Amino acid sequence: MSFNIAVAGKGGSGKTSVASLIIRYLMKNGLRPILAIDADPNANLGESLGLTVEQTVGLVLDAFHCHTNPFHTNISHRFADI
Repeated sequence: MSFNIAVAGKGGSGKTSVASLIIRYLMKNGLRPILAIDADPNANLGESLGLTVEQTVGLVLDAFHCHTNPFHTNISHRFADI
């Protein structure tokens, strides 16, 4: 059985804390695998779980667009000179 759980709300309402608690509960009870996506521009879910974040949604999307659109400019290159 699988579940889709979304946590949404205003800034500062505790979304990351609630999501972290849900993930920890699922892990503790052996309900795996778990795919958690923090799409907030100021993503802190990995940190709240004690993880090292290697990829972000923005980086994955940017890499996808670079491979599918030869005219796409990599976002990290656009801001490198600022």
